Formats: sequence, C-alpha cells, structure tokens
Amino acid sequence: MRQLLIASLALLAACGGGDGGGSTAPTPRSVSTYLTAVRLLRGTTTVAAPLRTGTAPSAAGGGTVTVQRVGALLAGGTAQVRLRSAIAFSRAIVAIDGTTDFYDVSLPAPDTVAVLTLTVAQSPPQSSFALRYATQQGNNVSTYAIDNATLTAVGTGAIQLNVSWDTATDVDLYLVEPGGRVVYYGAPTSNTGARLDLDSNAGCALDNRNAENITYAAGVTPPSGQYIVRVNYFSNCRIATPTTYIVTLTVRGTTQTFTGSFTGAGTSGGATAGTEITRFTF
Repeated sequence: MRQLLIASLALLAACGGGDGGGSTAPTPRSVSTYLTAVRLLRGTTTVAAPLRTGTAPSAAGGGTVTVQRVGALLAGGTAQVRLRSAIAFSRAIVAIDGTTDFYDVSLPAPDTVAVLTLTVAQSPPQSSFALRYATQQGNNVSTYAIDNATLTAVGTGAIQLNVSWDTATDVDLYLVEPGGRVVYYGAPTSNTGARLDLDSNAGCALDNRNAENITYAAGVTPPSGQYIVRVNYFSNCRIATPTTYIVTLTVRGTTQTFTGSFTGAGTSGGATAGTEITRFTF
C-alpha cells in the first residue's frame, strides 16, 4: 500500500501537481517580442520611443482616441498608425495585451494628432494580437483604443526587405543582387531563391495593403556580395497628396528603417527605375 501511495504521488506530480490537468500560466512576454521598435514620425524624421517596464497607465479623464493603421502589418515590416484625439496630448502609449511593458512616445509639444511607426519582429509569438493605444496629457489618460491586428503572411529570412506607404498609390520595391539581377514586379523571382512575395496596388488596382516584400526562400543562403535596395513611385493613382514611405531592411537579424516621400504623378517603371535607398554587403 505504501509503495502504491508513493507511485500515485509521483504520477500526480508528473501531471502538474494536481492543478487540473497540468496547465501552466502563459509565460509573460515583452511587447518588444512583437514590436521591435515604435517611433514618432514627423515629416520623414522618426524618433524612437523608449520601452517602459510595468503596466501601462490606466485610463483616467483623458477622453478618447481614434486609431487609423495604414495598410497591412507584416512580420519584419513597418506600418504607420495615426492617432487622433479631441484633447491635445503630449504622450502616446502603445501596449499589447498579455505583455509586461509598453512603449512610451513623447511629442515635442501637445497636439491632437500623432503619426507613429510600428516595426514588427520577424518571428513574433503570435500572428494575431491586440494592440492598445492611449494618449496622455498630465495625469489625464484617454480610454484605450484597441486594434485587433493580424499579420499578412510574407517570407522572412537572412535577407528581408519591404516597403510600406500611407496613400492609395502604387509604390514598387526593387532588390539588385550581387550579380546584377533585379528582383521586382517585372521579374518577381530569381534563380538564387529571392522572390517578391507581396506586390500591392499594381497598376493602381488598389488592394489597400500598401506594402511589398522581398526575401529568400526558407533554407536558402543568399549570394555573397553587395546588394542595392531601390523604391520607385510607379503612379500616384490620381492622389494629389505626398506619399510617405518606410523601407525596412533586415540582414541576419539586424533591422534598419529608411523613411522618405514621393510627390508628383509617378515615373512608371522598368528594371532600372527607382530611387536608391541603401546598399549592403552579405
């Protein structure tokens, strides 16, 4: 009987100590496992927001805030988000349900509008998550606006680049490989394994994703040498306002972003079109 009791207790411990089936509480995560950076965008200049440990401030007397996220949200990509409030604010808060910290965005002066950029991790814990935004002035914090985000599926890899933009226009992404081959909408795949796996608003057939992505197939090692990243304003699609774009480049896990703007009618396209954004060596 004693041996049977000991065996029963050992089995109970192996199954989770009698907690109703061995379930365990989810491991707390940092918001940075979803968003590697949040920045304030002013014109084409960005300012990084610090990450604050602890629970985001509770809503208290700060009115409401509305949120407009432009286009698709991609793993390894950057999206623009516009916050608006009837009450001027000098601080914006970005949090995600179930995380242990938050991004704290400071404005240079109180305003009723702020544009933020969110850079998403290449491998976030989940493909769907609830983004929470609030604004603050003094001790007054707005109610939180919720954006239930789902990532658009794209490839990630040792080299990943994408572009996102904020208007209903046609912007194209180019990667020039070391051998001179150009990966773009006119030649979306390469025999090296590179591919354009997301093309948006082609020829002004608007899909509202406002993002393009180039990467290498899983398990493929990109060629060694120098690469060139270009972006082209194919057409303004009869939109008169300037287009702000953000290029996100990740090479071996290190991410950079580049911001700029386009005006005018657009330049159409072709393999040699576009503005050079950066060069890098792999």
